Amino acid sequence: MQPQRLESACECKTTHPEASPIHGIASLNPPLRGVKENPMTVLNKDPWFVTWCIQAHGQQMYGKQPYEFHLRGVAALAARFGFTDEMTQMLCFGHDVGEDCINPKTGLKYTREDFIEAGFPPIVADAILAITDQPGADRAEIKAKTLPIIAAFVVNMAETGFSNVRPVVVAKLCDRGFNLKQGRKSKNAKYRRYQHEHPDFVTALYDPKEVELQPLWDYVNSLV
Repeated sequence: MQPQRLESACECKTTHPEASPIHGIASLNPPLRGVKENPMTVLNKDPWFVTWCIQAHGQQMYGKQPYEFHLRGVAALAARFGFTDEMTQMLCFGHDVGEDCINPKTGLKYTREDFIEAGFPPIVADAILAITDQPGADRAEIKAKTLPIIAAFVVNMAETGFSNVRPVVVAKLCDRGFNLKQGRKSKNAKYRRYQHEHPDFVTALYDPKEVELQPLWDYVNSLV
C-alpha cells in the first residue's frame, strides 16, 4: 500500500534568501539564539545553521564520534544525491534537534517557535518537527506514528525552496542510509534492528512514481 499524500499546512509560502552553496554561504546569518556562541563559527565558514545545530547537540555523541559526525554525514549524503538546496541542508542538519536536544533558555525540547526565533524558515521548522519521533510506548508504536507523518509532509517546491516535494522523506532516507552504512561495518544491534524494520520503512515511505528518489532508495536498500 502506498502512503497517501495529504494536503496540509506544509504547503505554505515562506520568505528566505536564495539557496547558496553549502560551504562559505553568505546569506541569512542571524545571531545564534538558544545555544552558546562558538568562536569556530567565524573560522570554519560553515553556514550559520550548521554551527547552530552542532552546538544544539552539545556533548551528544554518535558512538565514539561527536554528533557533528552524524549531522555532516547525513547532509553530505543528501548532497551526494543532488539535494544541495539550502532548505534540505537545513533540515538534514536539524533533523535530530527536536528529538534529542533541550533548549537551554527554556529547559524544554525545542518548539516550532524556537526554531523560527533561531532563524529557520517556518517550513523548515515544520519539517524538523515532522521528522521528530512521536511519543509512544515502544519503538514499534513510535515508528508507526511517525512514518506516516514523514510520508505526508508535502511542499510546493517553487514556493518553499526545497528541491523535492517530500523533503522529510529525503532527510529520513539520508539519515537511515548513513546509519546503515556505519552499522554495517560491525553488524551491531542497531544495524540488525534497521534490517528488521526495513519492510515497514519501505511500505510507509516508498513511492515508485518518485523517480528522482530512486537512486537514493537503491543506495539505502543496498545497505540492508
